[in-house]
Amino acid sequence: MAFGFFLNAVRFFSRRLKRALAPVSIAVTAWGLGSFLQLTHIPLLYLPVWGAGAGAFIASALGLARGRFKKVGRFFARHTAAFGVLGGLLTALYYISSLAGAAWVFYSTAIGSAAAILLLGGDVKRPRAAQLYDDQDVIEAKRLERRFVETGDVSLLTTYVAYYMAKGGVDEGRVLEVVRAALAYKDIEPSPFAPPLVAKLVERWNRRRRLRHLRRVMALLNRYL
Repeated sequence: MAFGFFLNAVRFFSRRLKRALAPVSIAVTAWGLGSFLQLTHIPLLYLPVWGAGAGAFIASALGLARGRFKKVGRFFARHTAAFGVLGGLLTALYYISSLAGAAWVFYSTAIGSAAAILLLGGDVKRPRAAQLYDDQDVIEAKRLERRFVETGDVSLLTTYVAYYMAKGGVDEGRVLEVVRAALAYKDIEPSPFAPPLVAKLVERWNRRRRLRHLRRVMALLNRYL
């Protein structure tokens, strides 16, 4: 199990092996966890774990497809977790239906679940909602706000604030006040040796901090516009 987690961590430090190591780390981790549960002598508990690992491994391996099958590979890569859960459930259902002498339950559920994922799990293109305001300035402002929350680029936010305040005819003193407020933000940087999970948690926390900072700056901006 530890080696499986190690392989998963290596993915975040290796560009060439990042995608190829995904199915390997899933298989090793699931095999290790299932083997450990097997040693506990708890009846059949390890089988759904191995089934979940097999489902996620197959989906992740298919996600490596490129070229003509790029769209297929992208589909399986995005739904690796779903196929993992499906593999675990189907493994458990297979043994339950075998004990009950009702194999048709397993086959019908397997076919129905696979069909549901394949038909409903794709990217749904929703029609564009009617916009109340189609003003280009409003659209551009919303785009810049989203980019700041995603990237934390303070210079982008500062330029945005200065531009719209100058356009609104606000005096220089108030512009400087809001610009200083916009500049008073800095992301929390995780250690380069931090585990991937810690790095993801820090990034999620930074996004929330950016959103709160953006709201404070916007409140101050709206006060003078």
